[in-house]
Amino acid sequence: MDAKIERPKGGQRRGRIAPDDVKDAIAAAKLARPGDDAIHDLNDRELSYLTLRRRGKKVSWLVRAFRKTKVIGTPVGIHVDPAYLTLAAARQKAQRVYVELGEDKPAEPLAPSPPVSWTVSQLCLGYAAYMASGRWLTNAQGRRPLPP
Repeated sequence: MDAKIERPKGGQRRGRIAPDDVKDAIAAAKLARPGDDAIHDLNDRELSYLTLRRRGKKVSWLVRAFRKTKVIGTPVGIHVDPAYLTLAAARQKAQRVYVELGEDKPAEPLAPSPPVSWTVSQLCLGYAAYMASGRWLTNAQGRRPLPP
């Protein structure tokens, strides 16, 4: 059960995304073999959070910021896909989504409840009950309870 799953390596590049890069990604997606799950990212240099990702036969626009990733659309399917975005539209939408991701504040953890305080009478009664119960030594010999 210790078999290591080997995934094909993709690639990451950084540069200003141009229309030719989008066309190249779409062409590469059409030529991709079935079962090819390698991720090829082109990260924009102008908007550092905008990414054009090709994974197998799928191409999509991503916004990665604040330890979150959100798919905002696709550059493929101008007439059929309602999530179709041109490069200019992807840049505008990425700016809006970046602001939205920045405004999402993670839920703050609940403050621990204050420790339960004991009264002196509860402490005395608890200690007397502890001393009256059977106690054990490290060599498993029983010790008799103390006299009251």
